[in-house]
Amino acid sequence: MAPPRKDPNASKVDLHVTYVPMSAPVNFVDHRTICYTAANSVHFWDLEKNSTSSFPTPTYAITKMCSNDEKGLIAFCEGGAHPQVYVFSVNPYKLLFTLSDLAELELADMAFSSCGSRLYALSRATSKKLTVFSMKTGQLLPGCEIQLPLRFDKVCVYPGHKMWIIPWFLMMGMIFL
Repeated sequence: MAPPRKDPNASKVDLHVTYVPMSAPVNFVDHRTICYTAANSVHFWDLEKNSTSSFPTPTYAITKMCSNDEKGLIAFCEGGAHPQVYVFSVNPYKLLFTLSDLAELELADMAFSSCGSRLYALSRATSKKLTVFSMKTGQLLPGCEIQLPLRFDKVCVYPGHKMWIIPWFLMMGMIFL
């Protein structure tokens, strides 16, 4: 069962200072804007104008986030069982897709292709799989739900080609490919 939802405007607050844990994802959404999460909101800091903005989300917690500066996209995953992934355009802030059935528990990682046409999601809890979604339709690409033999921690997409990917995992401080 999916976690409960709430009205995003129910958690709108004015921020004067934001303390973000070091483990929180921080990404560039364009050449001058940083995107990060704090609690259940997504925040933007325009480095050129030194201005900030944020938008509340329908989640109670955000566990993973990735961005693509080429297309101005961000994707974030909610916490809890059967999490959903929300894909937004940045300019204007608009929900494009809600992706479901990615994992039974928390996602291990997500990444966009460098051109922004695909989103890769790595599940590692009970089902060990890599799923690839089209960012044109929001649908799972045919044949792109790949069962993995091991539990991987991270997915890396080669910047030169969107189909060259490396899932990897950490064990005792060493990286295994």
